[in-house]
Amino acid sequence: MNWLEVFLESLAPSGRQSPTPFEEDERRWFQAGVEHNEFRFDECIASCPRLRRWSRTVRDEFITPHGKTRHLFNLVRDDPNSCFLAREYIPHIAAVSRLLIQKKFDRRRYSFSLYRSFTRDLILKRCGEGYETDAEFYDSHGAVHLLVEAKKSRHETEAIATQIDALAEWGPVPARHRKELEYVLDLQPKYLWLVGPGLIDPEQFVYEVQVEDMKACFRRIDALPNAPK
Repeated sequence: MNWLEVFLESLAPSGRQSPTPFEEDERRWFQAGVEHNEFRFDECIASCPRLRRWSRTVRDEFITPHGKTRHLFNLVRDDPNSCFLAREYIPHIAAVSRLLIQKKFDRRRYSFSLYRSFTRDLILKRCGEGYETDAEFYDSHGAVHLLVEAKKSRHETEAIATQIDALAEWGPVPARHRKELEYVLDLQPKYLWLVGPGLIDPEQFVYEVQVEDMKACFRRIDALPNAPK
């Protein structure tokens, strides 16, 4: 087995998990994130909601920049030795690790798996409804400079990108993926990066974003933006 499989097996309950294929770029940058201590995994802390709910702990817990607990595996209630990988976290962690390590984004100015509430009524969503963003990187004023949207498969990522790319250079949010991208209207990021396995390095789906009222427009660019000052 390669490094990633060995590492995941060391964190899974009793070392049991279903075999999962991984792409080279997510392998490399996930490993880099662990080796550079950008992501640290350990037993559940005392305040962990999963520990309180399930009375079970596994070494797969990591803490977000906002102090929230997240886990690489989902547990199966009726089988204490079974679990399944939260597959999306592999490209998610890999992409963030690349931004922090290679692109030198400020680790003091980003979020990971952040729960938010919509700040205004939008097309489908209403003010106060909750949503989660995968990763946000902020400028010195706290505005979202780069928003990262991670998917567990290349197919899911490409499906969203295909819809965006089919529009004019500055087109509106695609109707098919409006529910997934509506938070762009709320956050108004300067850039959006769609990532998935095999789409992390080199980056393929990076967009400059412009928001005007209920319209979010995207223009595809060739490379990731520089870290904000």
